[in-house]
Amino acid sequence: MACETAIRTRSREKSINPREHWLDYSEKRWGRQLVDETRILLNVLKLYIPLPVFWALFDQQGSRWTFQATRMDGDLGFWTIKPDQMQVINPLLILVFIPLYEVAFYPLLSLIGIRRPLQKLTLGGIFAGLAFVISTIVEIQLESTYAVIPKAGEAQLRIFNGMPCDYRIQSNIPEHADFTLKSMSMFEEKYLNVKGSATYTYTLSSTGPGPNCAVAEEQRTFVVHEEKQLSYFIRKQDSGISLLRYEDDTEKSSKGYPVFRVLGNTATNRTVVFRDIDSSDGFDRHKNGSYDEEDDPNATLPIDQKEESGLDNPVFKKSDE
Repeated sequence: MACETAIRTRSREKSINPREHWLDYSEKRWGRQLVDETRILLNVLKLYIPLPVFWALFDQQGSRWTFQATRMDGDLGFWTIKPDQMQVINPLLILVFIPLYEVAFYPLLSLIGIRRPLQKLTLGGIFAGLAFVISTIVEIQLESTYAVIPKAGEAQLRIFNGMPCDYRIQSNIPEHADFTLKSMSMFEEKYLNVKGSATYTYTLSSTGPGPNCAVAEEQRTFVVHEEKQLSYFIRKQDSGISLLRYEDDTEKSSKGYPVFRVLGNTATNRTVVFRDIDSSDGFDRHKNGSYDEEDDPNATLPIDQKEESGLDNPVFKKSDE
């Protein structure tokens, strides 16, 4: 009420009765004590202005910051920090730092003139702001590593060359009419404009070097679909060269496990085993969702039998299912 009275009175008397503070215009009605207490309260309320912003950012520790941590390496050499473990450690750190601040930090701050609670609060706010700035910088750096998922009206095409040969590809792919795919390299186009599906024609010819590189120069086709990631793998099959086509998953793992695909031109009588670098044991696909070809009854089948069974010889994929 004192504020309302001060505003109305000031609008009428500002030019004829100037006061030191705008709240002084309510002194006649509410008294000096209430005016002084209101001024003190308003000064304190200024401290609360940044609090909504601070807590909105601070509470991201349990959401966005944890998600950010899942994309980072928490290996300290002697211990690996899990993304959600800092939420448990934080209350413990508070209990540890309270006496540490009283014994060490506050005496050091007093040496540079920071003694009053308001000064300490301001300094803490500055450091909190710097923490958010650092988190922003880290997120910007991480964005370059995020997978690009095709949106509506887009498709992705990748071509992997698993042969010890270079190949020239001439096609009607927009902006990629003629290019060379080096041995053990890949072609990638993440932003193809596609509505429904699209078919691109191409011819494949060997430019060497390497043995057994010859390929029939006939017209072939790439087929891509909207919001899908399609890949082709150039491989050796029987006495010729063929392209294996497969589709990558665009859905995130439901269990949080990473998903990877290994492409390789391996002999049909070989087995491929993925092993943890910290253990000599092979992955247990039922325990952690990894793929071990030794556990696959079709692993050593000839190529034609594996394709009939729905498995592709050079492709091994880690999944959470």
